[in-house]
Amino acid sequence: MRTLARAHLANGEPALAEETMRRAVDANPKDAGARLDLAKLLSQLGKPEQAKPIIDELVKQQPDNMEALETQFKVAAATGDKSEAQAAADAMVATHPKLADTSIRPPSLKAHSGWMTPSSCIPPHSSCSRSQASRSRA
Repeated sequence: MRTLARAHLANGEPALAEETMRRAVDANPKDAGARLDLAKLLSQLGKPEQAKPIIDELVKQQPDNMEALETQFKVAAATGDKSEAQAAADAMVATHPKLADTSIRPPSLKAHSGWMTPSSCIPPHSSCSRSQASRSRA
């Protein structure tokens, strides 16, 4: 069903893609991949409020799932929930400490770096740039 949902999306049929993904999740609610895909799709379709409970539950069940954490970060940023976005960023850094190095930070973190800084970088940390540290104090 997930392949069918991707095909609907590629064909410019977002409503059918969403309906297909919801049916996939309904058919197998324990399928973490389907729930992640549904949350990502909802976020992509401009429905982050609908994606939020899905991704939050998935992150509770799989706190080390980097893709779920990144999706949680994006959903939180889209809804303007800075504290949850910060928590997701911190969880990503805790799971993969090298993410604190801005040169390898995922694009989603770089895009929001104006207001998102891993807590490990406050106060200035050796892996943080001066500009990043000064933004975090602003």
